[in-house]
Amino acid sequence: MIKIADSSLPSGPRGSLACIRSSLLEDKNMSKHREWDPTCKVYIGNLKSNANKYEIEDLFTKYGPLKNIWIARNPPGFAFIEYEDPRDAEDAVRGLDGT
Repeated sequence: MIKIADSSLPSGPRGSLACIRSSLLEDKNMSKHREWDPTCKVYIGNLKSNANKYEIEDLFTKYGPLKNIWIARNPPGFAFIEYEDPRDAEDAVRGLDGT
């Protein structure tokens, strides 16, 4: 599932991590995607647990240049990407929604 990100979508990992230090590092990295331009940000859902940056880049750069990619790891299954131009984000959503 691919949608324009909004505040009602998951914004980060949930659940307990084995190590508090890992949790703090994860939270620090998570805040990065929260600072992205919401008009250029796209939520990607239903990813396989081993999805990687290169697969996402290959699929989404067809719609325009990407500024950022963030892939959830704990729990896995979703990601956020940020385009340079909001029109590219809209095109990607229209072209890939539900795929």
